[in-house]
Amino acid sequence: MSELKPCPFCGVEGRLLEDKTAIGLQAFRVSCSNHKCAVSAYTVNFTSKKAAIAAWNERVTDAQKPKRRRA
Repeated sequence: MSELKPCPFCGVEGRLLEDKTAIGLQAFRVSCSNHKCAVSAYTVNFTSKKAAIAAWNERVTDAQKPKRRRA
């Protein structure tokens, strides 16, 4: 399994969680382990560990960030 990167907002380690959906399917998600971080409440379920880890580890580069317009 791939190693989780730290939270992109607070730097604390992420944690991989495995759940069952309401209809009994496996669901995987990664969340920030810092309960004070806003990201700890934001979770998206994936059907595989690999997909959940890949989504968590993805980072936006400076080249991908939208340019701000000055007023």
